[in-house]
Amino acid sequence: SIRALEPIVAKDYVKVNSLLSEEFQFCISSVAALEAFVNQTIPGDFEYKDKKRTVSKIEIEREWSIEEKLKKVIPQVVKVSVAGDFKIWSTLTSLIGLRIDLIHLKTAYPVVSDFRSYQDLYRRLLDNNYEESFKVVQDVIKTIANADSQIQAEEKKKVDSEGQHLSWSEILRRGLRRLTG
Repeated sequence: SIRALEPIVAKDYVKVNSLLSEEFQFCISSVAALEAFVNQTIPGDFEYKDKKRTVSKIEIEREWSIEEKLKKVIPQVVKVSVAGDFKIWSTLTSLIGLRIDLIHLKTAYPVVSDFRSYQDLYRRLLDNNYEESFKVVQDVIKTIANADSQIQAEEKKKVDSEGQHLSWSEILRRGLRRLTG
């Protein structure tokens, strides 16, 4: 909590700026790492299909939010859903929202053009539970990676038992066909 920091920083603005800088970097880097990992997990020939449209991986990477990727794409690709766990999902969406607000910085009160206009954002940054956020991001990446590895291992085992030797792209295509029907 920001109040717990008052005795430590005691109006030492160098410490406050250093702390804000570290937390800013954590927030941006952790969300960027998660999104990069999610994008890498999506096979190159993946297409998201629903009743209205078909969307390519390139469109998904460029146009969809990380929340959409985690809710809609990852369950189809690796058969796991992180959005279904309320605690994990609320921690992720809070961190993602904070990152969006930091990257697309806007003044809270347009009339005021100094530090006070960003006070709420800085308070959110300082109040974020970074240990929990780090653990959640790490656990989500591990969960997706483990599910992806298991699917690949199953496909390889199936191919080996059939005496066929296929490329990884063909193995992934077969897996996707099973997932998408």
